[in-house]
Amino acid sequence: MDEGSDHCEAHKNKQRGFPPHARRKEQRTGPLRGNSNGGHKAPTGTRCVLLYFNPNQYRVFEKVMHKHHATRGSRGWGGKEAVLEELMRTDLRNSQG
Repeated sequence: MDEGSDHCEAHKNKQRGFPPHARRKEQRTGPLRGNSNGGHKAPTGTRCVLLYFNPNQYRVFEKVMHKHHATRGSRGWGGKEAVLEELMRTDLRNSQG
């Protein structure tokens, strides 16, 4: 497991009510049958990016997600990756000179 995977697993443990670096028995003895994204595995080659926003930063994040038509669901923002990618690519194009 790479460092990013460890960090994401710590976040999942926190969401489950475990201390940040606790490892459940199932994690020590083998893979879990499900995970925090509904039992689906992340596509191969993807990376987990965990962001912590203060209340003001999150309000800005929400406004941007709404503006770019991301959908708010019970488990977070659908389409946030595409919105962030679009914004980053636009920023890169605008900063090349």
